[in-house]
Amino acid sequence: MSPHTSTTNLKILLFAAVCSGLIYGYNAGVYGGVVLQIQAAFDLNSSQLGHLISIFDFAEIVGVLLSTLADRIGRRTVLIWSAVVMSIAPFLLLLEPSFTILLVERAISGCFAGLIFMIGLIFVAEVAPPEKRATLLSCVMIGVSAGYVAELAMSVEFVDNDGWRYPIVLAAVPAIIQVLGLLSLRESPVFYRMRGQLEEAQLSEVFYGLPPQAGPQRPASQERTGLRAIVAILQDRHAVRNILLGLVIVLAGTMSGGSLGIGYGPLLMERFGVTDQAFALEILIVFTISGFAVGFIALIPISRGHTPSVLTAGLLIASASLFLMFFVSGYWAVALLGALQLGFSFGIRTTIFQLLPSFLDDASRVAGMAFYNLVFIFLTGLNKEFIPVMLDAIGAWTFLVFSAAAFALAIGSALALWARDR
Repeated sequence: MSPHTSTTNLKILLFAAVCSGLIYGYNAGVYGGVVLQIQAAFDLNSSQLGHLISIFDFAEIVGVLLSTLADRIGRRTVLIWSAVVMSIAPFLLLLEPSFTILLVERAISGCFAGLIFMIGLIFVAEVAPPEKRATLLSCVMIGVSAGYVAELAMSVEFVDNDGWRYPIVLAAVPAIIQVLGLLSLRESPVFYRMRGQLEEAQLSEVFYGLPPQAGPQRPASQERTGLRAIVAILQDRHAVRNILLGLVIVLAGTMSGGSLGIGYGPLLMERFGVTDQAFALEILIVFTISGFAVGFIALIPISRGHTPSVLTAGLLIASASLFLMFFVSGYWAVALLGALQLGFSFGIRTTIFQLLPSFLDDASRVAGMAFYNLVFIFLTGLNKEFIPVMLDAIGAWTFLVFSAAAFALAIGSALALWARDR
């Protein structure tokens, strides 16, 4: 195969990497974009609304556990069939729109979007040439942010005339594109070598322009995905301290209020006095794009070794913004919501996956990351489950609750990092 052909294949891989993140980001936020329309259409109370938004995150846990399939039937195969399911599930709403169908669609999308995101990262890491690996992995995260922006833009487009179904149904589009792109690619050479298919592995290495490997090669993810990842990390007697330290950071990232701002954006805007849904969504688009840019800016101090300081600063900005939300309303509160998003993007979203691997040695890194991913998903789901009830029950005091948690965990994370460095 000529170098030109392998370059073309890498371009397709780049496209597939972006699509993996896009599918996840779009589906993670799409119900939040039309939350007020859905609440009105089905006359949902605060508990039902929490169930609807949070079930996506809880279903992701199932996706994490199902990731073991990638070691059995192949990364590309899992990605293709997951994308096929993601391209079909949204159309359930056109057959019989009801609260039950909404929950079913949300659960299916959460499970397979989480699976696509996890396996997409593994697949890209295994087939990307070493000099392109960091760029291609970053493209998955870029796709996530692009997905958030896309779902908000679609929600703006269909905000009137009970058009909440259409942004959800349009989630099928990136999934279909993902299937078409993956059909043009080959399976990971690491997967072939794990199964002893050395000739297929060599063909795959040529296909992606990878340097040839000698002999069988075990993938980093073998025996370390899904439920086996949790067992592996918990069986490591040296990992208890790592788990505790990493859990502090994961809690900090989750409880800082990120899901408060993203999952219920239009609901919060209405509480702050912005009753024009289209205008509220446009503001959220600006916040999302700004956070994306700030996340890139944060890479500069991170590259210079200041990751702990960036994390702590982001948490303090988020906690201060949440604290001040208790005292203000209207556009001052909206501005603070923007500050919360910037603090979250600068200090947490950018740093969390930079810090966690540093707690672990090479033998436990993949297993540990899978464990932390489960914790992060579960805690985010809890946030989204209880936020509507908290807003109804204690109103503005909700912001003080999250502010105190974010501030305490900012201090806790700083102390944990100090203890690690000692």
